[in-house]
Amino acid sequence: MKTFSPLFLLGALGVLSAAAGSAIAAPDTSQWKCETCPFEKTGVTGAVDAGLLLVSDKAAKFGEFNGLNRQGGYLSLGGELRYRADSGFFGNLTGSSGLGMIDGNLGVEGLYRLNVRYAEIPHHLSDDGATPFLGVGSSKLSLPGGCPAATTGAMPATFTRVHQSSRSSKSQIGRVWPAISAIALAASSPLPPPIAITPS
Repeated sequence: MKTFSPLFLLGALGVLSAAAGSAIAAPDTSQWKCETCPFEKTGVTGAVDAGLLLVSDKAAKFGEFNGLNRQGGYLSLGGELRYRADSGFFGNLTGSSGLGMIDGNLGVEGLYRLNVRYAEIPHHLSDDGATPFLGVGSSKLSLPGGCPAATTGAMPATFTRVHQSSRSSKSQIGRVWPAISAIALAASSPLPPPIAITPS
């Protein structure tokens, strides 16, 4: 009985597969269509969103960070714009009126990306606050006659209902190189925004 080493068998299989491969014609791929490819088409694409929101009741907690704190209708707008080139250059721009946000970036795939972002977020604290001060919403506040009093019950009943809220904004600029970790520069107000008190 004659045996062959595994190396000899491996070499024989390689020669047979090479001979068979040269005899098989390459398939014609000119008619193939990729309908589910993940690659984006070149050129400009975009979308616009528009809607009407209806809030049934006034509630500061419901609209604490989304701005939907008053009863009634709200117009919601948003959109997206995208650009792709065969060279790998790209640009994106996204915006939303409800969140007060604009987000954009551009760059070349695999080389770099520059990011720009601006967001303005409301913070509604209370709709049912009250203050004894007169002139709420103006630059001059004053107390009515009889204030301050020795006890709360002795104070005059001329409280003004107020709405307390603030609005913070944040801007960011950043850049990314694939070979280096992301470097981002951010600018935002160093102190929390002042609380605005307006008549309800």
